[in-house]
Amino acid sequence: MIVMENKNLVNGNTVLAPKHKPYYPDRDKEYEKLKKAKEEERKALIEKRLEKKKQTMKLIVLALVTGIILILRYSAVYKLQKSLTNIKTEMHNITMENENLKVELIKASNMEQVEKVAKSKLNMITPDKKNVIYLETTKDYFAKDTKETEKNVQEDLIAKIKNMLF
Repeated sequence: MIVMENKNLVNGNTVLAPKHKPYYPDRDKEYEKLKKAKEEERKALIEKRLEKKKQTMKLIVLALVTGIILILRYSAVYKLQKSLTNIKTEMHNITMENENLKVELIKASNMEQVEKVAKSKLNMITPDKKNVIYLETTKDYFAKDTKETEKNVQEDLIAKIKNMLF
């Protein structure tokens, strides 16, 4: 048989590869819409996950910065406490030294101790009536330095002038 037209030409079995004629022509459009919606939903889900990750990272960074600031503040407080302890220890040592000096001063101001040191170390003797000389201290035996008094008067005058001008 010779085929003149290709309209009715069949090559092989048509059972395995039938021509597809959609029953619902809008079905393909709906399928495409569903496919796009699913893709958008998947992208939105990915965006949500990324946003959650960003929020988590922000919280981690915030916690890290807060921790670093707290550690720095605690170290500053520790340094201040250490210096305070050192100053208190130094104050205690100085107070103890001061107390020791007061005790030595009391020992040195004791007349018996002074007399003992004078006789033993300085070879001094107790005065008798023969060795005593009485002086009258009611009169002014010492001449006043006139140069000093003149300087003081001049300085006072200069200070008064300065105060009036300035």
